[in-house]
Amino acid sequence: GLENLKVMRFEGAPPRWARALVSTPLRSLFFKIPYYLLRSLALLFAVLSRIVGPRSGGYDVILLQNPPAFPTLLIGHLAAYLSAADGYYTKGRCMLLFDWHNLGYSMFPNAGLGRVARFCVRCYERFAGRAAMDWGLAVSEHMRSALGERLSVDARRISVFHDRPPKFFREASPEEGRGVM
Repeated sequence: GLENLKVMRFEGAPPRWARALVSTPLRSLFFKIPYYLLRSLALLFAVLSRIVGPRSGGYDVILLQNPPAFPTLLIGHLAAYLSAADGYYTKGRCMLLFDWHNLGYSMFPNAGLGRVARFCVRCYERFAGRAAMDWGLAVSEHMRSALGERLSVDARRISVFHDRPPKFFREASPEEGRGVM
């Protein structure tokens, strides 16, 4: 039952000064590479401190939402792998469940330097999706088949759960729409 369900949520935003460094007009790799490396290490430490060790409680499943693909897919894979090496967790490694909402690489432009980033992220998603995912969720049948075709992920391991708005959502009136703009 759900009484045994334990949920860990990680959503810490970086400090304002760190966000300012990567959102400046320069946006140079000089700032971005160390920023994302430090954010990745901080996330890895936060996840491992909860999953591995005598007070971990033994998690069975790690659920990761994609996007963002980087660095979460790799960190989830490392955390699951290290959970198996933890002497305190006797059930084997945590299962990885990917919640695919979109393909992360598709958010990059397909021109200039964006094209290089798009290619790198696509290779990363393809590797991580095939190597690390035990099971997956997709928001549509089309997304499920796109994962199989574009990333060579085993579509038989992906279940479709249609993404729908809650019942209280409704179409905005023209006045409400103008108020948002």
